[in-house]
Amino acid sequence: PNFSPEDRAFIEAAYDEEIAYLDEQLGRLFDGLEELGLWQTSLVLFTSDHGEEFFEHGGVDAAEVGGHLQVAIV
Repeated sequence: PNFSPEDRAFIEAAYDEEIAYLDEQLGRLFDGLEELGLWQTSLVLFTSDHGEEFFEHGGVDAAEVGGHLQVAIV
């Protein structure tokens, strides 16, 4: 699909807001662990899929990838 410059700017701004929100919430989590004295003995793990296409190939949907990802969390 063709996106107008205004549409692209809106989508990019919304994505930036999502990142800012996540950053704020992680800060709250980390501060809470610190306040409870748990920061030094905690392990925080992040996992993710491949992410969004975000205009690299003309769209904004998540790329379609076949198969399954199996991750062992120990």
